[in-house]
Amino acid sequence: VQDLMGFTVADEETLLASGHPDPEAAAAEGLPPHLGLIRSTDGGETWETVSLPGEADFHALRAYGEVLYGFDASNGRLLASADGGETWEERELPGLLADVVADPADPDALLAAGEQGIARSDDGGRSWRVLEQRIGLLAWPADGPGYLGGAGGGDPTSEGGPGRRPPRATGA
Repeated sequence: VQDLMGFTVADEETLLASGHPDPEAAAAEGLPPHLGLIRSTDGGETWETVSLPGEADFHALRAYGEVLYGFDASNGRLLASADGGETWEERELPGLLADVVADPADPDALLAAGEQGIARSDDGGRSWRVLEQRIGLLAWPADGPGYLGGAGGGDPTSEGGPGRRPPRATGA
């Protein structure tokens, strides 16, 4: 039994997560308190450690092909990987995060939601600018702009300004 955090679907066959082992099993088997990055290729039946066991507890985790972004809540850091999570590089943290997403067409374009509100990075999290003072969960579909769920919704990526949805075409 594990307490999975930062659960994400990497592709049709691969699930990624982080979290904590069962406390009793961890004590009995001498397991670390944080799972680091773990991966399943069989629908979650079995999991293998990829990296950072005992070092990272990803509460937000997103995959874009081999590019991964994760907020390690145990150490208050944003990490990025270009090789499917085998190695990691620390990035600038705009504040404590609730969520982070990337543009599926450009994984260097990020939105982060957290104590700072909504922030945007166009360089893979190396620098940030705050767009608005709201918080919620984020989504960035492949065919459109990023959206904020909760706190009134809206489109923090639109040119119409933070929190305003762009006009949508109607008709045939």
